[in-house]
Amino acid sequence: METKNIRRTNLKHLLDVSGLSQAAFAERCGLAASVISQLVNGHRNLGDAISRRIEESLSVKKGWLDVPHGESEDDLDYDDDDRPYLSLDEKRVVELFRKLPESERNNIISQLQIKVDDYDRLFNELIKVRNLPPNKK
Repeated sequence: METKNIRRTNLKHLLDVSGLSQAAFAERCGLAASVISQLVNGHRNLGDAISRRIEESLSVKKGWLDVPHGESEDDLDYDDDDRPYLSLDEKRVVELFRKLPESERNNIISQLQIKVDDYDRLFNELIKVRNLPPNKK
């Protein structure tokens, strides 16, 4: 398989596992959404410069786009165990979370769940007050 086809396949895989829209993916990489669309659809080839830019932006090892890989997310070779779909704030939370002892991790998870449940409750109260359709989870 030619490098251009390998890169396109790998780009599609990165886009898929990132969970981001093409526009958000493009923004993360510092590219226009139209460029990502052209690359994915084969209307434009993925050259060296853009390949390296995407890899760096998504914390994927240099040259990753150039070689065939498997289909699972575990086949991605991230720098420093990052995931491309995490924002900088999310990466910071993960970094801090990993430094905590197991007992404190469980405490933090419980507190986060309480906070999320509380926001859901408040949101549903606002919907009722404003006569909007109910929130479907």
